[in-house]
Amino acid sequence: MELAWVRLNYSPGTANDIYPIFCLRSGLIRRIGVAVIWCCAHCDFRANHKPSGPPEQNHGMSEPTQYDNIISKLDETYSNGRANGNLLFFGSSVTTHSDGGVDASHKPPVSKPVVSNPDGPFSPPYVPGLYVDQLKEEEEDYVVLMNKYCVVPNHFLLVTKEFKRQTSPLTPQDLAAAYKLMSAGRRQGKNFFMFYNCGPLSGSSQPHKHLQFMPIPEEGAPPIEKLAQRQRLEVDGKAFVIPSLPYAHHVFRLPAYRSRPLEEILDTITQAFISLLDLTFQMMRQLPALPEGPPAYNVLLTFDHLYVIPRGRAEHTLSRGGVDIPVNSLGFAGMLITKSEEEQGLLIEEGPLAILNGVGLPVAEGESCSTVESSILDD
Repeated sequence: MELAWVRLNYSPGTANDIYPIFCLRSGLIRRIGVAVIWCCAHCDFRANHKPSGPPEQNHGMSEPTQYDNIISKLDETYSNGRANGNLLFFGSSVTTHSDGGVDASHKPPVSKPVVSNPDGPFSPPYVPGLYVDQLKEEEEDYVVLMNKYCVVPNHFLLVTKEFKRQTSPLTPQDLAAAYKLMSAGRRQGKNFFMFYNCGPLSGSSQPHKHLQFMPIPEEGAPPIEKLAQRQRLEVDGKAFVIPSLPYAHHVFRLPAYRSRPLEEILDTITQAFISLLDLTFQMMRQLPALPEGPPAYNVLLTFDHLYVIPRGRAEHTLSRGGVDIPVNSLGFAGMLITKSEEEQGLLIEEGPLAILNGVGLPVAEGESCSTVESSILDD
């Protein structure tokens, strides 16, 4: 079992240039292989904007917040988790490929025992090597834990302390805590985006409600951001869709970071999420048949956009080979997972967009890049 990151540069101007770039191959959980494909418009992982220079100060606060303290603990907790065997990291090496043969270097992952909790991984007693700290947002209590299986360092989780179901929508407290954690990271020169898998068909694997935070390179953004940032909106403050994406989705462009008071931005995010969710349910009601079970969707939050993507299936079956490819929010951000190098080749052959389209829902008739008829900021 081996691990490697492979960067692929595709030619622009084709359907595939929407989702091209990174591949990761490894031996992962339960001694099976895994491949991850980072996809990005054209050949650059960075977004079109330049989000931050040096770390920034708090929003008018002289003392570090609980969010700053949590972000400052991530490095040490991650290192301790790896050292005591409670956190498994599968290191990678990077190589560049331009539309031809892939030249990758490999190294074996480290295999260590993992402490399991019979009550579930998000219930006390918390594993010392994964526990970061507690957090309180208004009346909601949370626990911050490191992700047990990491292909990227400092991938962490925000978990409700009291058991709540992963089928429940995000609350204003959830969204506020997520944005404040991302902001604290930015102040310390660490960039994160948040994703949430709601419902079994969304790719969620745990019933206990948890939001996830994925680190991204400096001045980077999830690959989907490049597509969203290219859209020229006729009207601000309304949801929009990206016409090059074949599956149903809704996006809202957020106010620029620090352009408004924090509470105003948080209120905008909450109202945007409610509106996007309403649009999603309106669209689903137009379908001739709905997927079984509770509504499922994926949520992505960056500093620039909020995304909601409804789901029809948890997995896509490849046309050749009949392999099931599971997809969660990261797939729609630009990351797909397979179990072997052979599957990796079949995935590339099938095309990431075809896979995402296979697990999503069809686009509602009449939707385009123009703003969708749902005002968020017109009140």
